[in-house]
Amino acid sequence: MPIGRASSDPRLSRWSGGLALYLYLPIAAAAQPTVTWGDPTTPAGFIGYVLRSNYGSLSLSLGVKSGSVIGQWVAYGLDLLGVFLVVGVFLAMVGSMRLLRRDPAAAVALGLAFLVAGPLFAAYANPDLSDPINQGILQRFYILPAIPVGILAGIEVLGSLDALIERLGRARPAARPGLAAAALLVMALPVASVAAHGPALDQNGNTVAQSHAEDLLRTLPTRAILLMRGDENYTGVSYVQRVEGFRTDVAAMDVELLKVPAYVVVTKRLHPDVVIPWASYQQGPRGSLKDLVAANIGTHPVFFVGQMAEANWDAAWDEVHAGLVRELVPKGQGGDGYALLRTNKDAIAALSFPDRRYPATTWESLICEHYGVAAFDLAYALQSGADAQAQGPLVEQMYRTAIRLANPTTIPAAFKNLGILLQSEGGDRAEILSLWEQYVALAPEAPDVGQIRQQITRLGGAAP
Repeated sequence: MPIGRASSDPRLSRWSGGLALYLYLPIAAAAQPTVTWGDPTTPAGFIGYVLRSNYGSLSLSLGVKSGSVIGQWVAYGLDLLGVFLVVGVFLAMVGSMRLLRRDPAAAVALGLAFLVAGPLFAAYANPDLSDPINQGILQRFYILPAIPVGILAGIEVLGSLDALIERLGRARPAARPGLAAAALLVMALPVASVAAHGPALDQNGNTVAQSHAEDLLRTLPTRAILLMRGDENYTGVSYVQRVEGFRTDVAAMDVELLKVPAYVVVTKRLHPDVVIPWASYQQGPRGSLKDLVAANIGTHPVFFVGQMAEANWDAAWDEVHAGLVRELVPKGQGGDGYALLRTNKDAIAALSFPDRRYPATTWESLICEHYGVAAFDLAYALQSGADAQAQGPLVEQMYRTAIRLANPTTIPAAFKNLGILLQSEGGDRAEILSLWEQYVALAPEAPDVGQIRQQITRLGGAAP
Protein backbone atom coordinates (compact mmCIF):
# COMPACT_ATOMS: atom_id res chain seq x y z
CA MET A 1 0.00 0.00 0.00
CA PRO A 2 1.51 3.40 -0.92
CA ILE A 3 2.63 5.45 2.07
CA GLY A 4 0.69 8.46 0.85
CA ARG A 5 -2.61 6.62 1.20
CA ALA A 6 -2.11 5.39 4.79
CA SER A 7 -3.98 8.28 6.38
CA SER A 8 -7.06 7.58 4.26
CA ASP A 9 -7.32 3.92 5.28
CA PRO A 10 -10.71 3.70 7.06
CA ARG A 11 -9.45 0.89 9.30
CA LEU A 12 -6.58 3.07 10.54
CA SER A 13 -8.98 5.97 11.04
CA ARG A 14 -11.26 3.86 13.21
CA TRP A 15 -8.35 2.70 15.39
CA SER A 16 -6.79 6.13 15.72
CA GLY A 17 -10.17 7.76 16.34
CA GLY A 18 -10.93 5.43 19.21
CA LEU A 19 -7.50 5.63 20.80
CA ALA A 20 -7.44 9.41 20.46
CA LEU A 21 -9.93 9.61 23.33
CA TYR A 22 -7.07 8.78 25.70
CA LEU A 23 -5.31 11.99 24.65
CA TYR A 24 -8.02 13.95 26.46
CA LEU A 25 -6.99 12.51 29.83
CA PRO A 26 -3.76 14.52 30.34
CA ILE A 27 -5.43 17.61 28.86
CA ALA A 28 -8.31 17.44 31.36
CA ALA A 29 -6.03 16.56 34.29
CA ALA A 30 -3.73 19.51 33.52
CA ALA A 31 -6.58 21.84 34.50
CA GLN A 32 -6.35 20.44 38.07
CA PRO A 33 -9.99 19.38 38.41
CA THR A 34 -11.48 18.82 41.84
CA VAL A 35 -12.15 15.16 41.11
CA THR A 36 -9.60 13.13 39.16
CA TRP A 37 -8.59 9.48 39.14
CA GLY A 38 -4.82 9.19 39.22
CA ASP A 39 -2.52 11.66 37.49
CA PRO A 40 -2.42 11.08 33.71
CA THR A 41 -0.28 14.21 33.19
CA THR A 42 2.86 12.15 33.78
CA PRO A 43 3.95 9.20 31.57
CA ALA A 44 3.74 6.74 34.49
CA GLY A 45 0.38 8.10 35.59
CA PHE A 46 -1.00 7.98 32.05
CA ILE A 47 0.07 4.35 31.56
CA GLY A 48 -1.33 3.40 34.96
CA TYR A 49 -4.59 5.14 34.12
CA VAL A 50 -5.01 3.25 30.84
CA LEU A 51 -4.01 -0.09 32.42
CA ARG A 52 -6.28 0.42 35.47
CA SER A 53 -3.32 -0.12 37.81
CA ASN A 54 -5.21 1.20 40.84
CA TYR A 55 -7.81 -1.52 40.34
CA GLY A 56 -5.46 -4.28 39.28
CA SER A 57 -4.90 -4.42 35.53
CA LEU A 58 -5.96 -8.05 35.19
CA SER A 59 -8.80 -8.08 37.71
CA LEU A 60 -12.11 -6.32 38.22
CA SER A 61 -10.86 -4.75 41.44
CA LEU A 62 -7.98 -5.18 43.86
CA GLY A 63 -8.64 -7.52 46.76
CA VAL A 64 -11.87 -8.99 45.34
CA LYS A 65 -12.31 -12.70 46.03
CA SER A 66 -12.60 -14.84 42.88
CA GLY A 67 -15.64 -16.88 41.97
CA SER A 68 -16.39 -19.65 39.48
CA VAL A 69 -16.11 -19.15 35.70
CA ILE A 70 -19.06 -21.48 35.11
CA GLY A 71 -20.99 -19.54 37.72
CA GLN A 72 -20.18 -16.30 35.87
CA TRP A 73 -21.50 -17.68 32.60
CA VAL A 74 -24.66 -18.99 34.21
CA ALA A 75 -25.27 -15.61 35.87
CA TYR A 76 -24.61 -13.78 32.62
CA GLY A 77 -26.88 -16.09 30.64
CA LEU A 78 -29.72 -15.61 33.12
CA ASP A 79 -29.25 -11.85 32.97
CA LEU A 80 -29.29 -11.95 29.17
CA LEU A 81 -32.55 -13.88 29.19
CA GLY A 82 -33.99 -11.51 31.76
CA VAL A 83 -33.14 -8.43 29.69
CA PHE A 84 -34.02 -9.63 26.19
CA LEU A 85 -36.51 -12.34 27.13
CA VAL A 86 -36.35 -15.69 25.37
CA VAL A 87 -37.79 -14.24 22.18
CA GLY A 88 -35.15 -11.50 22.06
CA VAL A 89 -32.26 -13.94 22.45
CA PHE A 90 -33.80 -16.16 19.77
CA LEU A 91 -34.11 -13.18 17.39
CA ALA A 92 -30.46 -12.27 17.99
CA MET A 93 -29.34 -15.82 17.18
CA VAL A 94 -31.40 -15.93 13.97
CA GLY A 95 -30.27 -12.41 13.11
CA SER A 96 -26.63 -13.43 13.39
CA MET A 97 -27.26 -16.16 10.81
CA ARG A 98 -29.01 -13.70 8.50
CA LEU A 99 -26.15 -11.19 8.79
CA LEU A 100 -23.53 -13.91 8.32
CA ARG A 101 -25.01 -14.69 4.89
CA ARG A 102 -25.19 -11.04 3.81
CA ASP A 103 -22.10 -9.50 5.45
CA PRO A 104 -19.76 -12.06 7.03
CA ALA A 105 -17.26 -9.44 8.25
CA ALA A 106 -19.94 -7.48 10.09
CA ALA A 107 -21.37 -10.66 11.61
CA VAL A 108 -17.94 -11.76 12.87
CA ALA A 109 -17.26 -8.27 14.27
CA LEU A 110 -20.53 -8.22 16.22
CA GLY A 111 -20.00 -11.78 17.39
CA LEU A 112 -16.51 -11.01 18.67
CA ALA A 113 -17.77 -7.85 20.34
CA PHE A 114 -20.37 -9.90 22.19
CA LEU A 115 -17.97 -12.66 23.19
CA VAL A 116 -15.18 -10.36 24.39
CA ALA A 117 -17.42 -7.89 26.25
CA GLY A 118 -19.77 -10.60 27.55
CA PRO A 119 -18.76 -14.19 28.37
CA LEU A 120 -14.99 -13.67 28.12
CA PHE A 121 -15.04 -10.53 30.27
CA ALA A 122 -17.25 -12.24 32.88
CA ALA A 123 -14.74 -15.12 33.05
CA TYR A 124 -11.81 -12.68 33.24
CA ALA A 125 -13.34 -10.49 35.96
CA ASN A 126 -14.69 -13.51 37.90
CA PRO A 127 -15.70 -11.82 41.18
CA ASP A 128 -17.31 -13.73 44.02
CA LEU A 129 -21.01 -13.69 43.19
CA SER A 130 -22.00 -14.78 46.69
CA ASP A 131 -21.69 -11.08 47.57
CA PRO A 132 -24.83 -9.34 46.20
CA ILE A 133 -22.95 -6.07 45.75
CA ASN A 134 -20.45 -7.82 43.47
CA GLN A 135 -23.41 -9.10 41.45
CA GLY A 136 -24.72 -5.56 41.10
CA ILE A 137 -21.31 -4.22 40.05
CA LEU A 138 -20.85 -6.92 37.42
CA GLN A 139 -24.35 -6.38 36.01
CA ARG A 140 -23.30 -2.88 34.96
CA PHE A 141 -20.72 -4.47 32.67
CA TYR A 142 -23.46 -6.50 31.00
CA ILE A 143 -24.68 -3.32 29.30
CA LEU A 144 -21.84 -3.28 26.75
CA PRO A 145 -22.39 -6.81 25.30
CA ALA A 146 -26.12 -6.04 25.16
CA ILE A 147 -25.40 -3.63 22.30
CA PRO A 148 -24.36 -6.25 19.71
CA VAL A 149 -27.18 -8.53 20.92
CA GLY A 150 -29.66 -5.71 20.39
CA ILE A 151 -28.25 -4.97 16.93
CA LEU A 152 -28.51 -8.61 15.87
CA ALA A 153 -32.04 -8.88 17.21
CA GLY A 154 -32.92 -5.67 15.37
CA ILE A 155 -31.49 -7.04 12.12
CA GLU A 156 -33.75 -10.05 12.38
CA VAL A 157 -36.78 -7.92 13.27
CA LEU A 158 -36.13 -5.66 10.30
CA GLY A 159 -35.60 -8.63 8.00
CA SER A 160 -38.79 -10.29 9.23
CA LEU A 161 -40.77 -7.10 8.75
CA ASP A 162 -39.46 -6.69 5.21
CA ALA A 163 -40.45 -10.27 4.43
CA LEU A 164 -43.89 -9.84 5.98
CA ILE A 165 -44.54 -6.61 4.10
CA GLU A 166 -43.46 -8.23 0.85
CA ARG A 167 -45.74 -11.20 1.48
CA LEU A 168 -48.53 -8.86 2.49
CA GLY A 169 -48.36 -7.17 -0.91
CA ARG A 170 -48.52 -10.51 -2.75
CA ALA A 171 -50.90 -12.33 -0.42
CA ARG A 172 -54.48 -13.12 -1.10
CA PRO A 173 -56.94 -10.85 0.71
CA ALA A 174 -57.90 -13.58 3.17
CA ALA A 175 -54.29 -13.99 4.36
CA ARG A 176 -53.53 -10.31 4.80
CA PRO A 177 -55.05 -9.86 8.29
CA GLY A 178 -52.87 -12.64 9.67
CA LEU A 179 -49.71 -11.28 8.09
CA ALA A 180 -50.54 -7.79 9.31
CA ALA A 181 -51.06 -9.13 12.84
CA ALA A 182 -47.67 -10.89 12.65
CA ALA A 183 -46.03 -7.62 11.58
CA LEU A 184 -47.65 -5.76 14.49
CA LEU A 185 -46.50 -8.49 16.88
CA VAL A 186 -42.90 -8.11 15.74
CA MET A 187 -43.08 -4.34 16.18
CA ALA A 188 -44.64 -4.79 19.64
CA LEU A 189 -41.65 -6.73 21.00
CA PRO A 190 -39.70 -3.61 22.13
CA VAL A 191 -42.84 -2.28 23.80
CA ALA A 192 -43.25 -5.58 25.64
CA SER A 193 -39.65 -5.38 26.87
CA VAL A 194 -40.19 -1.85 28.20
CA ALA A 195 -43.38 -2.98 29.94
CA ALA A 196 -41.58 -5.96 31.49
CA HIS A 197 -38.55 -4.06 32.79
CA GLY A 198 -39.59 -0.43 33.00
CA PRO A 199 -41.16 -0.37 36.49
CA ALA A 200 -38.20 -2.15 38.09
CA LEU A 201 -35.70 0.19 36.42
CA ASP A 202 -37.59 3.41 37.08
CA GLN A 203 -35.39 5.54 39.34
CA ASN A 204 -37.60 8.63 39.21
CA GLY A 205 -37.59 10.17 42.67
CA ASN A 206 -34.75 8.00 44.00
CA THR A 207 -32.70 10.51 46.01
CA VAL A 208 -31.43 8.05 48.61
CA ALA A 209 -27.74 8.53 47.76
CA GLN A 210 -27.93 12.34 47.76
CA SER A 211 -29.97 12.47 50.98
CA HIS A 212 -27.52 10.09 52.63
CA ALA A 213 -24.53 12.23 51.63
CA GLU A 214 -26.21 15.39 52.89
CA ASP A 215 -27.09 13.67 56.17
CA LEU A 216 -23.48 12.51 56.58
CA LEU A 217 -22.22 16.07 56.26
CA ARG A 218 -25.08 18.02 57.85
CA THR A 219 -24.49 16.79 61.40
CA LEU A 220 -20.73 17.48 61.35
CA PRO A 221 -19.22 20.56 63.00
CA THR A 222 -17.44 23.22 60.96
CA ARG A 223 -14.08 22.23 59.43
CA ALA A 224 -14.47 18.61 60.45
CA ILE A 225 -12.50 15.77 58.89
CA LEU A 226 -14.56 12.85 57.59
CA LEU A 227 -12.70 9.64 56.74
CA MET A 228 -14.77 7.43 54.44
CA ARG A 229 -14.61 3.92 53.08
CA GLY A 230 -17.16 2.53 50.65
CA ASP A 231 -18.41 3.80 47.30
CA GLU A 232 -21.86 4.44 48.79
CA ASN A 233 -20.22 7.09 51.00
CA TYR A 234 -17.55 8.59 48.74
CA THR A 235 -19.55 9.04 45.54
CA GLY A 236 -22.51 10.75 47.17
CA VAL A 237 -20.40 13.04 49.32
CA SER A 238 -18.24 14.00 46.33
CA TYR A 239 -21.35 14.90 44.36
CA VAL A 240 -23.02 17.10 46.98
CA GLN A 241 -19.76 18.87 47.81
CA ARG A 242 -18.40 19.45 44.30
CA VAL A 243 -21.63 19.83 42.32
CA GLU A 244 -24.12 21.14 44.87
CA GLY A 245 -21.52 23.08 46.87
CA PHE A 246 -22.87 21.61 50.12
CA ARG A 247 -20.63 21.66 53.22
CA THR A 248 -17.38 22.11 51.33
CA ASP A 249 -15.74 23.11 54.62
CA VAL A 250 -15.64 19.43 55.61
CA ALA A 251 -12.46 17.64 54.53
CA ALA A 252 -14.07 14.42 53.32
CA MET A 253 -11.42 11.87 52.32
CA ASP A 254 -11.83 8.38 50.93
CA VAL A 255 -9.20 6.16 52.57
CA GLU A 256 -8.85 3.91 49.53
CA LEU A 257 -8.18 6.89 47.27
CA LEU A 258 -5.65 8.21 49.78
CA LYS A 259 -3.49 5.36 48.48
CA VAL A 260 -3.24 7.32 45.19
CA PRO A 261 -0.67 10.16 45.47
CA ALA A 262 -2.60 12.36 43.01
CA TYR A 263 -5.68 12.21 45.26
CA VAL A 264 -3.56 13.29 48.23
CA VAL A 265 -2.30 16.28 46.22
CA VAL A 266 -5.86 17.34 45.32
CA THR A 267 -7.03 16.95 48.93
CA LYS A 268 -4.15 19.09 50.20
CA ARG A 269 -5.02 21.76 47.66
CA LEU A 270 -8.69 21.78 48.69
CA HIS A 271 -7.94 21.73 52.43
CA PRO A 272 -4.50 23.27 53.04
CA ASP A 273 -5.14 23.43 56.81
CA VAL A 274 -5.44 19.63 57.02
CA VAL A 275 -2.19 17.78 57.65
CA ILE A 276 -1.70 14.63 55.58
CA PRO A 277 1.60 13.27 56.92
CA TRP A 278 2.51 11.06 53.97
CA ALA A 279 2.49 11.10 50.18
CA SER A 280 0.02 8.20 50.10
CA TYR A 281 -1.71 5.90 52.54
CA GLN A 282 0.20 2.61 52.68
CA GLN A 283 -2.13 0.82 55.14
CA GLY A 284 0.87 -0.01 57.29
CA PRO A 285 3.38 1.42 59.77
CA ARG A 286 4.83 3.84 57.18
CA GLY A 287 1.53 5.43 56.29
CA SER A 288 -1.22 4.64 58.78
CA LEU A 289 -4.57 6.27 59.44
CA LYS A 290 -3.47 6.73 63.05
CA ASP A 291 -0.78 9.15 61.86
CA LEU A 292 -3.39 11.14 59.92
CA VAL A 293 -5.74 11.34 62.92
CA ALA A 294 -2.94 12.23 65.35
CA ALA A 295 -1.75 15.05 63.10
CA ASN A 296 -5.18 16.73 63.03
CA ILE A 297 -7.28 15.77 66.05
CA GLY A 298 -6.02 18.76 68.03
CA THR A 299 -7.28 21.26 65.44
CA HIS A 300 -10.10 19.45 63.60
CA PRO A 301 -12.95 17.26 64.85
CA VAL A 302 -12.34 13.83 63.27
CA PHE A 303 -15.15 11.50 62.20
CA PHE A 304 -15.30 8.31 60.16
CA VAL A 305 -17.86 6.21 58.29
CA GLY A 306 -17.37 2.72 56.91
CA GLN A 307 -15.17 -0.16 58.00
CA MET A 308 -11.79 0.97 59.35
CA ALA A 309 -10.66 -2.36 60.78
CA GLU A 310 -6.98 -1.80 59.97
CA ALA A 311 -6.87 1.51 61.87
CA ASN A 312 -6.52 -0.14 65.31
CA TRP A 313 -6.83 3.20 67.09
CA ASP A 314 -8.56 1.88 70.23
CA ALA A 315 -5.47 2.48 72.34
CA ALA A 316 -5.28 6.18 71.48
CA TRP A 317 -8.87 7.36 70.95
CA ASP A 318 -12.44 6.61 71.98
CA GLU A 319 -15.19 6.14 69.40
CA VAL A 320 -18.32 8.20 70.03
CA HIS A 321 -21.54 7.31 68.21
CA ALA A 322 -22.80 10.35 66.29
CA GLY A 323 -25.57 9.06 64.03
CA LEU A 324 -24.40 7.91 60.61
CA VAL A 325 -20.79 8.60 61.62
CA ARG A 326 -18.56 8.09 64.64
CA GLU A 327 -16.28 10.67 66.20
CA LEU A 328 -12.77 10.02 67.47
CA VAL A 329 -11.86 11.77 70.73
CA PRO A 330 -8.81 11.45 73.00
CA LYS A 331 -8.78 8.33 75.14
CA GLY A 332 -10.92 8.68 78.26
CA GLN A 333 -13.06 11.53 76.91
CA GLY A 334 -15.64 9.42 75.10
CA GLY A 335 -17.87 8.73 78.09
CA ASP A 336 -20.26 5.86 77.43
CA GLY A 337 -20.00 6.45 73.68
CA TYR A 338 -23.70 7.32 73.30
CA ALA A 339 -23.97 10.67 75.10
CA LEU A 340 -23.69 12.64 71.86
CA LEU A 341 -26.71 10.81 70.45
CA ARG A 342 -28.81 11.78 73.46
CA THR A 343 -27.73 15.40 73.11
CA ASN A 344 -28.49 15.48 69.36
CA LYS A 345 -31.48 13.11 69.41
CA ASP A 346 -33.75 15.46 67.47
CA ALA A 347 -31.22 15.94 64.66
CA ILE A 348 -30.59 12.20 64.40
CA ALA A 349 -34.30 11.38 64.44
CA ALA A 350 -34.80 13.91 61.61
CA LEU A 351 -32.39 12.13 59.24
CA SER A 352 -33.76 11.20 55.80
CA PHE A 353 -34.47 7.57 56.62
CA PRO A 354 -35.39 5.71 53.39
CA ASP A 355 -39.01 4.65 53.17
CA ARG A 356 -38.15 1.12 52.01
CA ARG A 357 -35.34 -1.37 51.53
CA TYR A 358 -33.67 -1.81 48.14
CA PRO A 359 -32.36 -4.93 46.36
CA ALA A 360 -29.23 -6.35 47.96
CA THR A 361 -27.31 -5.82 44.69
CA THR A 362 -27.60 -2.01 44.96
CA TRP A 363 -25.62 0.64 46.80
CA GLU A 364 -28.93 1.82 48.21
CA SER A 365 -29.11 -1.40 50.22
CA LEU A 366 -25.85 -0.47 51.97
CA ILE A 367 -27.17 3.02 52.61
CA CYS A 368 -30.30 1.54 54.17
CA GLU A 369 -28.01 -0.52 56.38
CA HIS A 370 -26.24 2.65 57.55
CA TYR A 371 -29.54 4.30 58.40
CA GLY A 372 -30.78 1.19 60.18
CA VAL A 373 -27.70 1.02 62.40
CA ALA A 374 -27.97 4.76 63.17
CA ALA A 375 -31.61 4.29 64.19
CA PHE A 376 -30.65 1.37 66.44
CA ASP A 377 -27.84 3.35 68.07
CA LEU A 378 -30.20 6.25 68.86
CA ALA A 379 -32.87 3.93 70.26
CA TYR A 380 -30.31 2.11 72.41
CA ALA A 381 -28.81 5.40 73.64
CA LEU A 382 -32.22 6.71 74.72
CA GLN A 383 -33.40 3.39 76.19
CA SER A 384 -30.28 3.20 78.36
CA GLY A 385 -30.42 6.87 79.38
CA ALA A 386 -31.70 8.50 82.55
CA ASP A 387 -35.08 9.53 81.07
CA ALA A 388 -35.74 6.31 79.15
CA GLN A 389 -39.44 6.22 80.04
CA ALA A 390 -40.10 9.69 78.68
CA GLN A 391 -38.34 8.80 75.43
CA GLY A 392 -40.42 5.65 74.92
CA PRO A 393 -42.27 6.75 71.72
CA LEU A 394 -39.05 7.82 69.98
CA VAL A 395 -37.25 4.67 71.12
CA GLU A 396 -40.01 2.51 69.66
CA GLN A 397 -39.98 4.49 66.41
CA MET A 398 -36.22 4.12 66.03
CA TYR A 399 -36.19 0.40 66.80
CA ARG A 400 -38.92 -0.17 64.22
CA THR A 401 -36.94 1.90 61.72
CA ALA A 402 -33.82 -0.15 62.42
CA ILE A 403 -35.70 -3.42 61.90
CA ARG A 404 -37.23 -2.07 58.69
CA LEU A 405 -33.98 -0.91 57.11
CA ALA A 406 -31.08 -2.99 58.41
CA ASN A 407 -30.20 -6.61 57.80
CA PRO A 408 -31.59 -8.50 60.82
CA THR A 409 -28.27 -10.28 61.35
CA THR A 410 -26.54 -6.90 61.81
CA ILE A 411 -28.63 -5.77 64.78
CA PRO A 412 -30.50 -8.73 66.28
CA ALA A 413 -30.66 -6.84 69.58
CA ALA A 414 -33.23 -4.50 68.01
CA PHE A 415 -35.79 -7.33 68.18
CA LYS A 416 -34.98 -8.09 71.81
CA ASN A 417 -34.94 -4.47 72.96
CA LEU A 418 -38.15 -3.55 71.18
CA GLY A 419 -39.83 -6.54 72.82
CA ILE A 420 -38.61 -5.39 76.25
CA LEU A 421 -39.92 -1.88 75.58
CA LEU A 422 -43.32 -3.14 74.43
CA GLN A 423 -43.58 -5.45 77.44
CA SER A 424 -42.89 -2.57 79.82
CA GLU A 425 -45.64 -0.56 78.15
CA GLY A 426 -48.19 -3.36 78.08
CA GLY A 427 -47.82 -3.95 74.35
CA ASP A 428 -49.29 -6.70 72.22
CA ARG A 429 -48.28 -10.10 73.58
CA ALA A 430 -48.17 -11.77 70.15
CA GLU A 431 -45.83 -9.12 68.77
CA ILE A 432 -43.54 -9.36 71.81
CA LEU A 433 -43.33 -13.12 71.38
CA SER A 434 -42.59 -12.77 67.68
CA LEU A 435 -39.81 -10.23 68.32
CA TRP A 436 -38.13 -12.39 70.97
CA GLU A 437 -38.44 -15.55 68.89
CA GLN A 438 -36.70 -13.74 66.01
CA TYR A 439 -33.97 -12.58 68.37
CA VAL A 440 -33.31 -16.11 69.63
CA ALA A 441 -33.19 -17.40 66.05
CA LEU A 442 -30.78 -14.63 64.97
CA ALA A 443 -28.46 -14.74 68.01
CA PRO A 444 -28.66 -18.25 69.51
CA GLU A 445 -25.24 -17.89 71.17
CA ALA A 446 -25.93 -14.53 72.85
CA PRO A 447 -25.32 -14.53 76.65
CA ASP A 448 -28.90 -13.48 77.45
CA VAL A 449 -30.66 -15.95 75.15
CA GLY A 450 -31.47 -18.22 78.11
CA GLN A 451 -33.32 -15.40 79.86
CA ILE A 452 -35.23 -14.50 76.73
CA ARG A 453 -36.24 -18.14 76.26
CA GLN A 454 -37.61 -18.15 79.79
CA GLN A 455 -39.61 -15.02 79.03
CA ILE A 456 -40.99 -16.62 75.87
CA THR A 457 -42.07 -19.67 77.84
CA ARG A 458 -43.62 -17.52 80.55
CA LEU A 459 -45.71 -15.72 77.94
CA GLY A 460 -46.92 -19.03 76.60
CA GLY A 461 -44.73 -19.24 73.52
CA ALA A 462 -42.59 -22.09 72.25
CA ALA A 463 -38.97 -21.09 72.77
CA PRO A 464 -36.80 -21.88 69.72
